[in-house]
Amino acid sequence: MKDASGAFRKAVWMALNGNLVSAFDGSNTPVAVYDGQVTTTNDSLYVLMGSERTTNETNRTRFVTRCTMVLEVIHRSEYAVDSRVLDDISQQMMQILLPTPQTSGLVPQDDFQFVALQLESGNKLNLTLSPVSSINRKILTLSCRVVQLN
Repeated sequence: MKDASGAFRKAVWMALNGNLVSAFDGSNTPVAVYDGQVTTTNDSLYVLMGSERTTNETNRTRFVTRCTMVLEVIHRSEYAVDSRVLDDISQQMMQILLPTPQTSGLVPQDDFQFVALQLESGNKLNLTLSPVSSINRKILTLSCRVVQLN
């Protein structure tokens, strides 16, 4: 059995990285996608690939793993809270990752097949730092069955 979570993480990162832009304000500024912890960034808007969970669903004929990943759209603002910025980026992410009910936008990885990608849940969290400063997050949880081919 091979570790499917790394392949799933790489497929998501490759699909999103370089393909998201901050279009809400008309600037079309690229939105960075970080794999794991961000130690320092000047970006006010970015996507963080967060925690993962795997569940073994192997059957008698092949190795199968259900991989779950948290994606966070993070917006640091010195202005009034406007969740439409978060909604715009998450909408772009969903259009890339789930273009139709039957297909996914995951980038294929050697030795693995991605089946039944779905959005499990989503929520928003707002942290007010001062009357004019806040950190706003939209948290999306994705899951996918990953079948080992070789």
